[in-house]
Order: sequence, then C-alpha cells, then structure tokens
Amino acid sequence: MPAANLVGPENGAATIFYQMMIPERMTSAAGALGMARAALEVAARYSDRRKAFGQKIRNFEGVSFQVADSITHLDAARMLVYGAARTVDAGDDQRRCRRLVSEAKKFATETAWQVVNHAMQIMGGIGYTNVYRSSACCATRDSS
Repeated sequence: MPAANLVGPENGAATIFYQMMIPERMTSAAGALGMARAALEVAARYSDRRKAFGQKIRNFEGVSFQVADSITHLDAARMLVYGAARTVDAGDDQRRCRRLVSEAKKFATETAWQVVNHAMQIMGGIGYTNVYRSSACCATRDSS
C-alpha cells in the first residue's frame, strides 16, 4: 500500500483504535447514568403517589432503601465518570485514561442495570406499561 494512503503509521491501528474507544466508552457511561437517573426519578415520583395499606409506598422500608441505594450507586458512578473525564481532559497518560474510562463504563452500566431494576420493583406491574415512560410524562401528571 502506498504511504500516501495510510491514515497513521504502518501497524499503528491499535493506537488509533484505543484513542477512539475513550470517547465511545465515556459516552456509554454517561448515557447509562442518564437513563438510570430518569428511571429512578419516575419511580420515586410514583412512590410518592401510590398508596398501599393506607400509606404512600415510599414510606415502606423496602422502597425507601431501594431509592437510597440507587441514589448512592448513582452518585458513586457519576463521580467515577467525572473523574475519568477530567483525567482525559487533562491529557494524562493514555494507558491510565483507558483504564479509568473502562472502569467508569463498567461501573456506570452495572449501576444503571441495578437502578433500573430497583425502579421496576418500586413501580411493579405498571412499570411494564407505557403509562410512565418519561420524567416529562410524570411531571405532566403531577401538575394535575
């Protein structure tokens, strides 16, 4: 192949690949956090309206513990994602950046799964419908 057709140095594709994986993984991590936060907001809002045995379900320990655990995990994941982003923005060592970004993506996506699972448990069967599909939907319902 002529040298003019090369994107980078010959046999340097791994370096380019690893550089491109950093923003991809950061996007995945941040997107997972946003999705999880939205699910938790919907579930928490729902738990303030739904009643069982004469009281709001948010007052039950099982529900309040799930909300509290979800908030804690989201805060931890957010700090890991922000820390990785700051390291990348500061131009730190590429190997360290890749490691931190990979950790952030792994932890954020696992956290998203856990938070969405908690949200679904809080909402019960209605969580499988499209009645509460977004924060905007619940905000509209709250105002009525």
